[in-house]
Amino acid sequence: MSEDGTTWTSNKPLEFDSAYTVTYTADNNGRTAEGTSAFSTVDAAHEMDVRMNVRDGSTYGLWQVVEFDFSEPILNKDEIEKAVTVTGGGDQDGAFRWYSDTKLRYRPAEPWAPDSKVKVAIELLGKDVGNGMIGNENQTVNFTTGPEHRAYVDNNTKTLVAYENGKKTGEWPVTLGNPEWPSTTGKKVIIEQAESYEFKPSSLNLSPGDPHYYEPFNASNVARLTWSGEFIHQALPSAMPVLGYQNVSHGCVGMPVEGAKYIFDTFRPGDMVEVVNTGYPQADPDDGFGDWNIPFDKYSDENWHGNW
Repeated sequence: MSEDGTTWTSNKPLEFDSAYTVTYTADNNGRTAEGTSAFSTVDAAHEMDVRMNVRDGSTYGLWQVVEFDFSEPILNKDEIEKAVTVTGGGDQDGAFRWYSDTKLRYRPAEPWAPDSKVKVAIELLGKDVGNGMIGNENQTVNFTTGPEHRAYVDNNTKTLVAYENGKKTGEWPVTLGNPEWPSTTGKKVIIEQAESYEFKPSSLNLSPGDPHYYEPFNASNVARLTWSGEFIHQALPSAMPVLGYQNVSHGCVGMPVEGAKYIFDTFRPGDMVEVVNTGYPQADPDDGFGDWNIPFDKYSDENWHGNW
């Protein structure tokens, strides 16, 4: 009971899809009244949950963007943003951007501080998000950041130059997208990595007879840059002779063996790869995590578009 005796609150959240009955006796200066109140909580069809793209206890690069994927469309977007708390990582300003009614992202104004801890919490339990949908849980994720890793890929010189904490650590010749399938420009965050990854022409809607068709193959030391199919990986044997001289890929950054292994072994998801001078626009920011191509003061403006 509240101190003034007018409110009773359960000491833990109610269960979803459950029926409750409250039976009470009220006493006011000797005058009593009894009553019963019955109600039920929302069923499973009206529960809303969320999935984050960062995992508890993991380590990410300084440009990691935090994404929230909701199971139901969010109408009360302002309320959801207020439910998110981000601390650590340099404790700086941050901003939200909605890519759809179910996809929200958060990024700090500047990259996270190196070798720091970040805590992301979202309190959704019991929150009305619209259309009768109710949040069914709170979530907290703690992750850490590593050192600063950046790579610059320049089509003019056809090189990839890598840096760690501002110090150059390597330079290798590369091949980029061919003239009919050029690589996009801009800042691209590594999404995921794999020691081996199968490349299928069907992923690019290519079939036998198409001039761009290629036989399926397994690429080595792979770092994904976009969901649509741009990667850093070890170049095929047929491309090794043209590294640094000619672009022959379908948009990927092909590297020599030692360069691709260095990126795979040293870089991690959340690290930055910037591609310049291909003469082609940027990828859509949600085709991967190209959020850093958006000026921070425009980040929350869903109608703002750059050169993608």
